[in-house]
Amino acid sequence: MIALDDPRWERLSHAYGSAADIPELLRQLAGATGPIDVLPFSPPLISRVRGYHRALAGGVVQPAWQHR
Repeated sequence: MIALDDPRWERLSHAYGSAADIPELLRQLAGATGPIDVLPFSPPLISRVRGYHRALAGGVVQPAWQHR
């Protein structure tokens, strides 16, 4: 596992480009003290998934917690 402050994140990539943004997103999620509003994280992730892996997009768009 790569530490969040490891500079190698800048050399990694995901479907949308550089993975340099991932450590900050993970820090924000880890620092949440209550229910997490996933919408700030969802749009870029959904667009990334739809562009490359259409079968996964439905699972991201309609998470199970919406049906409670």
